[in-house]
Amino acid sequence: LNVSDLATISVGGTEVNWGDFCILNDGTYCIIGFTKESSEFQVFTSSDHGVTWENKGVISITGDGTDGNEISQPCVMSSGRIMATYWDNAVTGTVCKIAYSDDNGMTWNVVTFGSDYSSTGSFFSEIDDTIMMIARMNAYPNYEAPAYISYSNDGGNTWSKVVASSTIKMHADEGVAYVHGNTVEVMTLSRDYNGRNPGGQVGNLYHY
Repeated sequence: LNVSDLATISVGGTEVNWGDFCILNDGTYCIIGFTKESSEFQVFTSSDHGVTWENKGVISITGDGTDGNEISQPCVMSSGRIMATYWDNAVTGTVCKIAYSDDNGMTWNVVTFGSDYSSTGSFFSEIDDTIMMIARMNAYPNYEAPAYISYSNDGGNTWSKVVASSTIKMHADEGVAYVHGNTVEVMTLSRDYNGRNPGGQVGNLYHY
């Protein structure tokens, strides 16, 4: 892939400056992010595999969240519900929060499920009728941190007590998990810390 082959995503002549991508169950491409002109989080969709995009409007946040804060790392469940990370902009926050949307990203309900735990990015995987959340513990200012794990048996409305993994270590907020029978394969990302930690930290592959 050559950089010259890439095209900037633009909506009505306005570039999408930052966003996270997912594919809805009907095949629609979806970005939750903002533009150079506005820092408000908005939903952008494409029905032609990313060639053209439509701005669906500014998102709203309900429940334990506040409008204007960040929704990121969306993951579409088989039910169509989108699970995502909710950021409260607190570097050393003390609460785990995630969000879900049942209207393709326009409205988000924030759920608090660990007042004694603080995490940064979260990602999700389905195991039969259970949703598994894996999140990087907020260990600021340290970089390596154990993964937090929680489960929901009601589609993301309520969650089990957060447990710190004794085996999964994370250096970045992002990762991905795949379910193979009774095994969950977890891949975590590497990170170079912008030269603050020469050589960086590698990503890892775990079987959980």
